[in-house]
Amino acid sequence: MKTKRDDLIQELQREGAPSGEAVALAKLASQLHRLHDLPPRSLNPQGTRPRPELGWTLLGGLVAALFLAILIPLSWRTLPGELLHPVKSGAQALAVAVDPDLRPSVMMDRSREVAQLAIHQRPPSQILRTLGRYNQLARQVRGDQYAAWLYCREELEVARDHTQGGTRTAIEHSLKQTPAPE
Repeated sequence: MKTKRDDLIQELQREGAPSGEAVALAKLASQLHRLHDLPPRSLNPQGTRPRPELGWTLLGGLVAALFLAILIPLSWRTLPGELLHPVKSGAQALAVAVDPDLRPSVMMDRSREVAQLAIHQRPPSQILRTLGRYNQLARQVRGDQYAAWLYCREELEVARDHTQGGTRTAIEHSLKQTPAPE
């Protein structure tokens, strides 16, 4: 039976997170979710000092949260293939898993990435992989997201103008699938 954790791991991997990192992020999300289930108490069941392992667990969780709080903003403008991009993709996948209404924003970011990869003349395989992620999100976004679709269309047109051959053809196909402004 498929669990929410399995769904989250798959979503993180679709967004570009390596398998090991996706599993680790899903485990962290699960642990953070369970924190709110802990009863507030300062003593263990025997009425003595708190258990050291709980203290270390909380400390580890705080360190991880602080680490992510620093890494996520640093990763926000990264492009696929850059060191911190999996952090950004993982954070976006987690955000969409928590609030599906964020899909248009992530879709817009994918279209920006396609344009930036094309402008910086990155390998066609990288552009096409990112375009595939854009298309996957685009299929899940409603057509009434006018501003998001307009932004994506403009970014994909920039990408098209900076590519050629099969990459350009793939981008043109995505543009045909992108709702036109009315």
